[in-house]
Formats: sequence, C-alpha cells, structure tokens
Amino acid sequence: MNTLIRISCLALLLGVSSAAVADKSAGTHVDDGWLHTKVKSTLTFHGGTNINIEVYHGVVQLAGFVDTESREQKILEAAGEIEGVVKVDDQIYVVEKDRMAGEALDDASIATKVKAAFSDNKLVDGFDVNVESSRGVVLLSGFVDSKDNAAAAIETAQGVEGVTRVIDGTALKPN
Repeated sequence: MNTLIRISCLALLLGVSSAAVADKSAGTHVDDGWLHTKVKSTLTFHGGTNINIEVYHGVVQLAGFVDTESREQKILEAAGEIEGVVKVDDQIYVVEKDRMAGEALDDASIATKVKAAFSDNKLVDGFDVNVESSRGVVLLSGFVDSKDNAAAAIETAQGVEGVTRVIDGTALKPN
C-alpha cells in the first residue's frame, strides 16, 4: 500500500513539473539553465551582479539599472561572447548613481508592491515578469506569452503608489 501511495505521489509531482515547463523540452530547459549559469558567472566579473538574467531558447535578456554606459556595454559584450547565446536582449538602463539609503528602501518597497499587485491580475504571471525599480521608475522584464500579458503588467504597475514611470522591457517568448 505504501508503495502505491509513493508511486501515485511521484506521478503527480512529475505531471505538475512537466506542465510547468511544457513549452520547453528537457534539453532546452537544461541548456537555458546552463546558459543562465554561464552568463551569471561572467557578469560577476563585469559589474553586472545586479542585472536580472532571463534565458529562453538561447535568447538572453539582461535587465536592470547601471550607473554608466561603459558598464552597460561591457555587460552586453560579455554576455554576447558566451557560446550558446543566440541573441542578447538589452533591457539595461543607465541611471544616476549615489542613491541614498532611503531611496533604495523605497525602490525595494515599490518593487514588492508591484509584484503583489500582479497576484491580483489573472493576465499577469508574476513568475514570468520581473520587477526592478530605481527612484520610482519601474522596469518590467522577462518573457511573456502575449502582448496582452505585457499590457496587463504595465497597467498594473502604473497603478501602484510610488511608481512614477513604467518601462516595458518584456519580450514575447521566442519559438
């Protein structure tokens, strides 16, 4: 009887996990995971530790805020040189540095509020859309299923208190 229960639980877990990555084959999922790891380790040496990295079918999306254009260029070049990267989607924005501690806390709070607001919108998958914030400017990034999903995320973020501007850095999932 215990064996039957264990087998049933394992089958249920496998079914749930396979549904979560249904649009990727096992090989693609592993390849994208490996690329993510290679990009993350490479960016560490180029001042990109705060850059969000998403990989989908070999397309690497880099999103976040940096303090100089030269840092942005170094990050983009380093990611583009990694074997297996099909394309680099640049969603990096240059902003003033020297935020005060209070501003950093405000930005973290805004990002958290935006993520929480996503949970109330059925068109927005909070796992697909990443949120970065700098001085009230919110950057949405990640790979989404449709333009409607991206529009819903933008509209939701714009409705959050403290958000002064929303940048849509989302991309449609490539085939």
